[in-house]
Amino acid sequence: MIVDFSQFDRLCENTGRCGIGACRSGASVGAEIKLEGLMVAEPDWEAVGKAIRDRMVQLGLLQEELARRSNIAPATIREIEYNTVQRRRGKRTLRALSAALEWHEDHLEAIRNREAPPARETLGQAARNAAAGAATAIEETLRELLGRVAEIERMLADLHRSQFGE
Repeated sequence: MIVDFSQFDRLCENTGRCGIGACRSGASVGAEIKLEGLMVAEPDWEAVGKAIRDRMVQLGLLQEELARRSNIAPATIREIEYNTVQRRRGKRTLRALSAALEWHEDHLEAIRNREAPPARETLGQAARNAAAGAATAIEETLRELLGRVAEIERMLADLHRSQFGE
């Protein structure tokens, strides 16, 4: 079983910060470490950096444009792209970069965790899924309202019978 190494910070007896560069246990970035019977994979930041560089070339983006699109500081993008500073990165950072690179929001997180990235929905698929969800919600609300109207009609009929004896 491969597990995201960053989830085990509290288990490292040497530094408490494994997954953030090399620690005194001798673990280095990209290594797999056996931890209490589990195979634990450190985040693959080199693969994340390569994916970002490749995608920027594919889209013809400069770091400044990626920074503007993602609202992530250019220095942070450089650190991730070239894997120069080993630190934890929040999901929001990776999601913002993924979206700015026109990928599924979990794309870079999957790469970091050595998993297959999820397929990005096309705009048409996303719109159809959103419309289908909205239609389902509207149908449920309409059914509920029709049930309430039927109950009000029954109550009015009962009131009419009691008042007019019909």
